[in-house]
Formats: sequence, C-alpha cells, structure tokens
Amino acid sequence: MHYSVQQIILSFLVIPTWIAAIVAVVRFKRAEGWTKVLCYIQFFALFIQTYSDILWYRKVTNLFLYPIYTTIEGGLFIWMYSLMLKSAWLDKARVWLILLLALAVGIKYLEIDSFHEFINQSAIDGLSRIIEGGIVIALVIVYFFKVFKEIKTPHIHQEPAFWVSGGLLIYFSCTIILYVFANFVRRYSQEFNQSFWVLHSLLNLLLYSAYSVALWKLPRK
Repeated sequence: MHYSVQQIILSFLVIPTWIAAIVAVVRFKRAEGWTKVLCYIQFFALFIQTYSDILWYRKVTNLFLYPIYTTIEGGLFIWMYSLMLKSAWLDKARVWLILLLALAVGIKYLEIDSFHEFINQSAIDGLSRIIEGGIVIALVIVYFFKVFKEIKTPHIHQEPAFWVSGGLLIYFSCTIILYVFANFVRRYSQEFNQSFWVLHSLLNLLLYSAYSVALWKLPRK
C-alpha cells in the first residue's frame, strides 16, 4: 500500500499524543484538582486519536468523531478551568456551559434521519471546533488576566497552568482559522488537504508538548 509523504509525516506527528499520555500516567498520582482533569483529557484524546487512525488506515471516514470529541473535550476543558480558576460563578455555571456546548454542537444533527447518515457524514464539523475554541480562548484569557493581576509568583514559567494555557491559546487561535476553511480545502485538492492536516498536526505537537511539560512540572505531594 502506497502512502504519500504527507501521510507518513502525519503518522509520526501523533507521537506527541502518546508521549503526553505516558507522562499523564507517570504523573497521575501527583495530579490533583485541575491537573487530574488534564490527565483525563489526554487519555481521552489518545483513545480518539487511536480509533481515528484505525479508521483512517482502513479508508473509513472518521469525520463523525468531530462532534463527539468536541463536546466531551470542551466539557472537560470547562471543568478543568473551573477548578484552576477557583471561580465561584464558574463552579455554578460549568454544568450549564457544558450543556450549552453540547446543544450548540448537536443541534445541527437533529435534522439527520438515521445513525448511518451520522456515521457516514462527508463534511468536517468545523463549526463545533470553532465554538469549542471560542470557549477555551475565553477561559484562557480569564486565566492570564487573573495571573497578571495577582502576580503570585515571579517565575510564571514554572507554573503548570501557564504551559497548559499558553499551549491552548496558540493551538485554538490558529486552528479556528484552519477550521473556517477546512471543508473548502478538502474539496479543493487532496494534496493540499493533506498539507493542511500536517499543519494541524504540528499545532497538536505544540499543544501536547505543553501538556507534557505542565505535568512534568507537578510538585511532589
């Protein structure tokens, strides 16, 4: 079976997801509060990535995973930041925010007539990723505003939350733009589409590297 250069690169660029999951396993006993949720995010991401790759290698569409992944991952991010920020209003609102995210992502699928149609959808659900990205960017901005307002530590780069938030800000700021044009690129050219996803995987590499650094910096209990 012949694979293009872009496909081979994409195969190697999933390695950071595995490394981040391994670091999460190693540091799981040290994790507590929001960092425990971060571990769950990485375990879930690895599961989805593995299942998605299996479908991809078998030439089966994996696009139906987008709304599922977005809803669960976005919900975990909201949960994580409610613990990280220690905000009373976010603690009270997080369940409603997660439900609103699920509603915003799922409402377009109410028109689908069958489960088979959902599984075999041919378009990337970029809107769900854009909605999730907007929510996460807002939470990250609140975090940075709080950190720079309080200035509790002079060495912010030693804080795990700084690495996570920085990685998420860069990742979602860039991928929101990517997902706006995702379906157009997919229809335009297969080669261009693969190059497009190589760029996306490079952003994933940056994000999961930030996760790994954050968990590695966890102090002993």
